[in-house]
Amino acid sequence: MWVETRKIDNPDSKSKKSLVTRYKFVERYKSPLTGKYHKVSVTYDKLNNRVRKDAAFQLEQKIKEAINSEQQIDTNITIRELADKFLKLYKEQVAYTTFYSATLGLRRFCKDFGKDTIANRITTKMLNQYLDERLYSKSKPLTNAGIQLVKKHISLLFKYGIKYGYVKSNPVEHVSINWRSEKQRKLERI
Repeated sequence: MWVETRKIDNPDSKSKKSLVTRYKFVERYKSPLTGKYHKVSVTYDKLNNRVRKDAAFQLEQKIKEAINSEQQIDTNITIRELADKFLKLYKEQVAYTTFYSATLGLRRFCKDFGKDTIANRITTKMLNQYLDERLYSKSKPLTNAGIQLVKKHISLLFKYGIKYGYVKSNPVEHVSINWRSEKQRKLERI
């Protein structure tokens, strides 16, 4: 911790030449997220041992708050663990059929990607390939509406992860699906 002395205009004084000395206590800390150094500071009117002690305590509190706000809860969470936590909360929020649909969709998503896949490592490119494969699958293709539903569930999963600090970004936001023409399917239904 170091002290910087500053002279500022006295807000209480009516004369222009009245200056007041302020003491700015500054401390540096290393950000665990970026690895760069940042500064925190507090300012007091006096400079004595009691003020130094208070300033050191306040700076320590500010550093703790800054570090805690930057740290993630668990950045190495697997998609299966994330899906389980999400579904536990989602069950309380929606109707049973909606919950059941999300459970089936996310179970298949976790199975296809591998249950031990780290959620932070899933990219938009991977999701584009996955959704295109499901849409144009030779054995059991999904309809456009089915793919939209799968995409929605995956997006909700990652939004939950962002909200609670498990993942840094939602790769679904930039997914672009090459929609299939369903003209033939509609003609076959007639």
